[in-house]
Amino acid sequence: MEKQIQIPLNKSKVMHGVLAYSGKKPDAVVIFIHGLCGFDSFPPLLHASRYFVSKGFASFRCNLYSWRPRGRRFQETSLRIHAKDLNIAVQYFSKKFQKIFLVGHSFGGLTILRAQNSSVAAVSLWDPSSLIECPAKGYFRYSRKLRSYIIDGDCQIIVGDKFREDLLSFPDELELVKKLECPVHIAYASGPEAVLKASSKRYFRNATSLKQISEIKGASHCFIETGSDQKLCEVTAKWFNKFH
Repeated sequence: MEKQIQIPLNKSKVMHGVLAYSGKKPDAVVIFIHGLCGFDSFPPLLHASRYFVSKGFASFRCNLYSWRPRGRRFQETSLRIHAKDLNIAVQYFSKKFQKIFLVGHSFGGLTILRAQNSSVAAVSLWDPSSLIECPAKGYFRYSRKLRSYIIDGDCQIIVGDKFREDLLSFPDELELVKKLECPVHIAYASGPEAVLKASSKRYFRNATSLKQISEIKGASHCFIETGSDQKLCEVTAKWFNKFH
């Protein structure tokens, strides 16, 4: 079973996403939180969702913003809002599943840290973004032509003042990982183009709950290299099964 669902966020907004499981509804669900400008069919998360379904979990691939009716638009959001919405999703699924696991890729990892949800069984941070390694000020370039701030990456992303100001005032990431009460797994890419190796190890050193770290050799940030997404799923499933 795989279907689009909507989770009410407030009177006017919903979180869109894809819920999937095989056969009888399982007792545990993995919620996948995408990174900056990600979406529910982002290839590594789509592969991981199907992998976990094959291992007896349910999966939910969320859209923190969406073009669909009543979905949040990117320019209306911030990491603070993402964290709040994630906690609403966790509360929603807590009424339907006995255990909830979280996977956050890139900025999705920051969303999990900001949410500080103590009711989940365990989390896995996939190559989590670091504002120590890549300071927020360096993300933005002001365009006089567009009269807006732009994030320069593989593509140029126009961001609203709310997102920019929230990122510039983001809490100390190491204090957030220290406060995280649930078991935490960190999987980092270590291929030639990987840039978050040192920060991932720093997160791990500062985590105070049960913890584990996994190196995905040869992988880049989006785990698109042959076999890297499979390895990522295997080490994450092994971690989650300790608490399932």
